[in-house]
Amino acid sequence: MEKTTQPHHTKTKIIGLAGLAGVGKDTALTLLKTQQPTAGMAFADPMRAMLEALFTHTGTPRRYMQHRKCKEAVIPQLGVSYRRMAQTLGTEWGRQCLGEDFWTRIAAARLASLQQMRWDVICITDVRTAAEAAWVRSQGGLIWHIHRTQATPVLAHITEQMPFLA
Repeated sequence: MEKTTQPHHTKTKIIGLAGLAGVGKDTALTLLKTQQPTAGMAFADPMRAMLEALFTHTGTPRRYMQHRKCKEAVIPQLGVSYRRMAQTLGTEWGRQCLGEDFWTRIAAARLASLQQMRWDVICITDVRTAAEAAWVRSQGGLIWHIHRTQATPVLAHITEQMPFLA
């Protein structure tokens, strides 16, 4: 990531992107980056890092994390899909075992780090829950909901419901 080079920095804009898997949230971040200095982050970044360590340990190919169709497929050596692991790591383990604000506390530390780097815009690409949306708003951010009718549903889970307004 590059820092902004503007001599006079105004307050960082925070944008949270909400929408089902596959609607184009990462594409929206890419487009934002073409318009102004924008840093991307996700609540799921630490979950991906944790699961990547598991994949390394078990010799699981990265394609199960990287390719949309593979994310839904059961991984033979693990007996579960990447999507299911990520969903339950975030909710059933993270939020239920460690506290509803577990991932927002981690996101707060990352956001503070990016703000110190003086980014013009920070885009959070995976706002999935009402608590995450409330947290983004509490940081002065806006929620943008992305909808694409061609997106096909993924594994049903509470994080695919998005019970909040954008």
